[in-house]
Amino acid sequence: MELIHEILAAILPMLVIAIFTGVGLVLEWLKPAEPRQPARRILFNIAYLPVYLISLVVLAPLLTHWLPSTGVALLHVSWGQTFLGALAQTLFFALVYDFFYYWWHRAQHTWSPLWAIHRLHHSERALNVTSAARHHWLEETLRPLVVLLPLAFVLQVEPTRFAMIGTLFAAWPFFIHLNVRLSLGGVGRLIMGPQYHRVHHSIEPQHWNRNFGSFFPIWDYLFRTAYHPKVNEFPTTGLTQHDGEPHSSASEALTAPFAEWWRLWRDRRR
Repeated sequence: MELIHEILAAILPMLVIAIFTGVGLVLEWLKPAEPRQPARRILFNIAYLPVYLISLVVLAPLLTHWLPSTGVALLHVSWGQTFLGALAQTLFFALVYDFFYYWWHRAQHTWSPLWAIHRLHHSERALNVTSAARHHWLEETLRPLVVLLPLAFVLQVEPTRFAMIGTLFAAWPFFIHLNVRLSLGGVGRLIMGPQYHRVHHSIEPQHWNRNFGSFFPIWDYLFRTAYHPKVNEFPTTGLTQHDGEPHSSASEALTAPFAEWWRLWRDRRR
């Protein structure tokens, strides 16, 4: 029985991601923000998916053993006995999580060694649901230490008993990367949506270094990095200083940060 549980635990994330990706591709086909995206870009992300899963399901959990033990956090929240309590607890966790994620994400755009890792994600010109998995394996592996470690000292929440809430939480990265013409209007100032996050990936100068949050725009507004898009504003995405998709091969996508770090170290020595 224990072996079955371990197998299911390994298969479940793959199944959930496959479902989110499939649903997202259908929505993008029905109402795309950017029609006729090249299929090769989507296929590249799907082919890269096993690497993303290994970093998410294997490498990242290994590093979570460094997190503090139960009872260390300054604030303990246990509202999960009812559905509404569990929902409120999850939203509160997401809000605090987003604070630490905001600064981690902002550092990735301002510090060259971290940008070398994050660049793979932004090299995507055809932003779509599969872009949610287009993260270098080092990024997903290191994030627990940078985001969850300080979060664990501040906040401890009890696991919710409602699978739907966890599923929605897991679906969020796929939702905000959707290539859909969806404007949340004023609600977009309260929660993150695909249009708000698309601005973060934009090649337009007025959008650079904007919208770093993951769940809520509140930290962007507080720290003056928010850009609330207009109703029909769905900019082109990617990198302006490179030709479209620099990570066009698996080997380059896997090793590019190490080559960039070597170049940075060499230039520093000079």
